[in-house]
Amino acid sequence: VNWHPIAFNTYGPDHFPAGPVLSVYLNDIPPHSGCPFHDRADVRFTAEESPGCIVLPYPVCDWIDDLPAPDDVNRHPFTVGCSTLRGDGVPAVAGVCAYRNWELRVPDRSQGWLSYEDEIRRISRNTVNVLWYFEGRGKSGGLSQAISAMRPVVCSQSQMFSHFAPYHDSLYRGENLDAVLMQVHHDWETDGLRYPVLAALEMSWSHATAQMVAAWEAARR
Repeated sequence: VNWHPIAFNTYGPDHFPAGPVLSVYLNDIPPHSGCPFHDRADVRFTAEESPGCIVLPYPVCDWIDDLPAPDDVNRHPFTVGCSTLRGDGVPAVAGVCAYRNWELRVPDRSQGWLSYEDEIRRISRNTVNVLWYFEGRGKSGGLSQAISAMRPVVCSQSQMFSHFAPYHDSLYRGENLDAVLMQVHHDWETDGLRYPVLAALEMSWSHATAQMVAAWEAARR
């Protein structure tokens, strides 16, 4: 069960019959909210530490084998992308892009809703993708999606990105967005861009599913 308190909070313990292993991914944890069937579940996964749960950060998509090439292959234009539902930090990114005269690419909702894979394909065309969050609750699934595009990634110092701390050297981070993006622009001009290759490999769904299957097998014994 992929549980979230807003989208899926009407199910209780009695909705799940005895027999099959009940596994739940908790997309929110106490003290912010609580899953009604937390104690009924045999296996619980979360993106961050929580009592009685297995920590499994949101994995990186690794099954797309037709990522488009970036649009800047001939050094023009330098494009900055955001992939977002909440819009956290987008005004800050837009301000820097307007000042530097860079093209900003955000989702075009007038064109309809893209699938997860198609959104990854969309942002794979950008020079760099930015997640400049100010919120601090929970962990970001958007960072995993941005890494899936195999393009350079800029992210703020928000705790929402702390689950990728071992890979921060392959990401662009800092306190000043303009300075960080100028570093990306310099690296782009000098063929020195950083790519989150190791994070994409070690945090992939292939690795995550192995952990999930092992936990389910243990629960069956």
